[in-house]
Amino acid sequence: MICLACDELTKHKTQTIQKRVKQTVLDKIAPKDPTAKRPGFYVLLDKPVGGLPSNDGVGHHPVYINGDRLVTFAKMVGGIDDENILEMLRTAKGFRKLVHSVGVSIVGDLPDKVVTFTLGFSGELGSGGSRNSMKITTDGTEHIMVMDEQQWSDSDETPQEFLFELVKPKDIATATVKLYLNDGYTVPEVDPDPPVAFDTPAYSEMIARSCLSTGNNIRIKRVLPRWQAHDDRLPGRFHHTGRGCGSLAGNVLRAQDL
Repeated sequence: MICLACDELTKHKTQTIQKRVKQTVLDKIAPKDPTAKRPGFYVLLDKPVGGLPSNDGVGHHPVYINGDRLVTFAKMVGGIDDENILEMLRTAKGFRKLVHSVGVSIVGDLPDKVVTFTLGFSGELGSGGSRNSMKITTDGTEHIMVMDEQQWSDSDETPQEFLFELVKPKDIATATVKLYLNDGYTVPEVDPDPPVAFDTPAYSEMIARSCLSTGNNIRIKRVLPRWQAHDDRLPGRFHHTGRGCGSLAGNVLRAQDL
């Protein structure tokens, strides 16, 4: 409502409130960290975690990334074929030189649960290395672990594991992990859920391979023209006058009609 005695003042207050509301909305949806704009690649994508037996009442689910495992994840999930980048993932020193931050999002059966994510390294001769953790809500929001903001040991040799700790052993969720790169490193963007190319030869070939047998449909072919012509000699037909029904709506073809 605009007051007739103070028309301009009321308009000014209204515009000021609208600007504040708009800025509040923008602040909530805008990324808080420029990590979202950094190049990066997925190493886990909708990976089921949880459901493992436990003696302490907590659901522990390790995903090992030692040896060639992390390299394989980068190839298979992230589409990385740059040998320099793949080689850097094999060692703790190379990993920290390459990776600016680790983005983790988790989706659970309920959005208000909390999962603890831990990035662990192994030390010399397989000994325990440094580890850092962060709490993640199970609502799909991406949480960021910036590598330089954590305490790491110089004696770490190789990446060891991503550990997901759920509230209860029976809890199950899906986890996505993306590695964001430091300045100077680039990778091609990979769409984790690309649209289906229906008009390509590859899609046509896939459909052709999926048809195992067309079966023997001679009986259906024999009776279908009569059914479409509304032949009254066919039993089992009824009429439906409901909204939106077409000329064939409500017809029923029974097995004995064939």
